[in-house]
Amino acid sequence: MNTSKSFIKLKATLDLQLGDKLLIGKLANSATNPNLGYIDVFFEIEDGVVLIPNPLEFTDSEYNKKPQVFIRGGYENYEKEYSYDNLFLFKARINTQSSDKGACRFTCVYSDNGLIQHSKMLKEYAFIAEISQEEFNEHDIKNIVDSHKIESYENDFQDTPHFFQINTESKRILGPLISNDNDKAIFHGPRNTMTYVFWNSRQLSDYQTFLCNYKGFENNIVSVNINGITRTFLINLESFYLGKNGKARNQDFTVIDLIPENCLINEFYKSTDKISAIKPYQKSKVKEWLDNKGIKLDPTRKSRVYTLLTDYEKNQEAINEIFKKVLDSDAAEPLLKKIANEDEELYLERYRDKENIKIEKIRSETIRQKEEIEQQNDAVKLELSKKQQELTTLNKEKNTLQNKINEELRLKLENVELSDEYQNMLSEKNKELSDINNKIEASIKVFGHYTELEKLKNKKNDLDEDIKYLERRKKEQEDSNKTEKEDLNKTIEGLKNQAKQETSVLATTYLNHQIISDIQNYDHYKYIQEQQIESNNTVRNVATISEPHQEFTTDNCNANRKAVVNAVTTRLTLSQNLCNCLSLT
Repeated sequence: MNTSKSFIKLKATLDLQLGDKLLIGKLANSATNPNLGYIDVFFEIEDGVVLIPNPLEFTDSEYNKKPQVFIRGGYENYEKEYSYDNLFLFKARINTQSSDKGACRFTCVYSDNGLIQHSKMLKEYAFIAEISQEEFNEHDIKNIVDSHKIESYENDFQDTPHFFQINTESKRILGPLISNDNDKAIFHGPRNTMTYVFWNSRQLSDYQTFLCNYKGFENNIVSVNINGITRTFLINLESFYLGKNGKARNQDFTVIDLIPENCLINEFYKSTDKISAIKPYQKSKVKEWLDNKGIKLDPTRKSRVYTLLTDYEKNQEAINEIFKKVLDSDAAEPLLKKIANEDEELYLERYRDKENIKIEKIRSETIRQKEEIEQQNDAVKLELSKKQQELTTLNKEKNTLQNKINEELRLKLENVELSDEYQNMLSEKNKELSDINNKIEASIKVFGHYTELEKLKNKKNDLDEDIKYLERRKKEQEDSNKTEKEDLNKTIEGLKNQAKQETSVLATTYLNHQIISDIQNYDHYKYIQEQQIESNNTVRNVATISEPHQEFTTDNCNANRKAVVNAVTTRLTLSQNLCNCLSLT
């Protein structure tokens, strides 16, 4: 759902930031401390959607189940502007100050550097609307003759800009409604023609309102307990107008004319006053007279005016008929003549006597009431005098008792000061004081050059900074040494491997040169021995390599000859052939 226009406007007005909450609530005092101000939260508006707040988001306490926000500043201004009876909108922020467990997680202020932090429940902010506790009657609404009344309107608070009624049986809602200026029990649509932004900008005439179906939209009607009273509200008015597909459900809205009878007559006379050529009203020609094109009334209102004028005409005819029958009767005629001609003075005298009796009765009653008031005043004065005397006596007794108590306390105090126990305790305290003074003097000797506590604190801070610096340098040095040691170990290991390889190469090279030199100098016999081999029943002598008598190592100068020859043979692949050739020589 798109963010509502009302929310976008209010968000800009209150400068809502990330983490801020937009709430609806009422002022409240702390249950334990009347000097602390809170706001009880009943609704939360999130991205334009009205929600019932979760108490666990507002407090850490397991005992306080009511969402509240602590007023950090401007409580008196809130109280002056909204009192304790009116709902209002306000912005709350996370409580960043340290607090005891159970304190509010959110705070608010009346003004933040001149920026607005709250707002009244204005008509353009169509978030919630109160629903009357008295339901309307479908028949009375559709067949309205006189005026629409809410008999128990005093049970409603009407602290939201829009006010509604519902009928739970038919699942229909009526509104918005306002009370009439002359009779608070009469309700009708707004007096001035207005456009409802939250209902697709539909326009209504004076005193008109909507009758619409809320079946399938029961979630838009919620009940909330406010100060111990269960109240019902219509929430999210903009989304209420839209259907499930997001399109306006115009077919569910019917315009209802709730103009009261007296307001209808006024509208009628305003319309006729503007017509200069209208014919005078003629008896028994109500319909023809109302058909004048200059009378600008819609058909429904004209029909109601016709009913009113017809009924009035019938009533007037009935009254005139009664008077006519009385005056035309035989018994009335002589009586009227006697009053008019002969007994005029007697009639007037009787009338005066009757009025004089009423006046005298009123005067006597006034005198009696005045005497009663004077007697009551005397009794009150006498009672007041007695109470004053009793109060004077009590004050004297109080002063006497107070003086007696003070004297007893003085004597007990003197006895205590003279007692051995008091003297011993005083001596101990003096000794403790002396020890403390000695410690202070010793401290002064150590820290005497710090004449002020602030200097000592600054010195301690400097020392703390030096220690932190040294610790940081120590850690940096340790890290540096560790890195250098690792690099050195790698270098040593590399050198060892390199030395080992070079030693092996040198030893191998030396031995290669040695064996080649021995062969060149015909000293090859030292590597050869004869061995008898039997083949085809013939035994013959064959030259073979001598068996080693020492293990071969690269760092042994007297290395085993066979191992050397094997190494050379492996590399050159000719040593064995050479040895065979030498054995045949």
